[in-house]
Amino acid sequence: MEYASNKIKNWSAGAFIGCIVILTFISVLGIWHIFQADVIRKSFETIGFIGFIALVVVFAGSYLGDKPEDGAVAVPQPQFRSIRNITLITFIASATILALVGILSIWDVIDNATVLAKTIATLSVLAFSSLIIVLISLQREQSDLWRRRGKSITGTVVLGLFIFLWIFLSVFYL
Repeated sequence: MEYASNKIKNWSAGAFIGCIVILTFISVLGIWHIFQADVIRKSFETIGFIGFIALVVVFAGSYLGDKPEDGAVAVPQPQFRSIRNITLITFIASATILALVGILSIWDVIDNATVLAKTIATLSVLAFSSLIIVLISLQREQSDLWRRRGKSITGTVVLGLFIFLWIFLSVFYL
């Protein structure tokens, strides 16, 4: 039953990460006014709901099956290490390109005054999404960094903070 539990948690974590990627893409397109507001709102509601359900399944899957023995070793999930590395590389490349656009806007090479604000908003959305994906990946790959995190900060507090920040960013930057 432990294998089924891990399979469910891995699938749900993957679905959650996929939803975060899609929401990030929609957010960035919304910042640059590619989509209409109605499309963005409905997309957020749909994909946000799917992502929330996937996250609930990840945490509920922790209670599926028998409790592992004290000496049992957790099996790391290497696909989440790849997801984490791809996320960080994509974030670094995006930050570099957005820095160039921001500098061009500051020096009036790009004359549109809203480009700098849109660049900062885009970078904020990418940074926040990358943080969520990296933390989920660290948790699923059973990383030492994840295990050494402060014990005073529970998963519920982290989840609540992410939800609050996501709502804050979506309301004030779109």
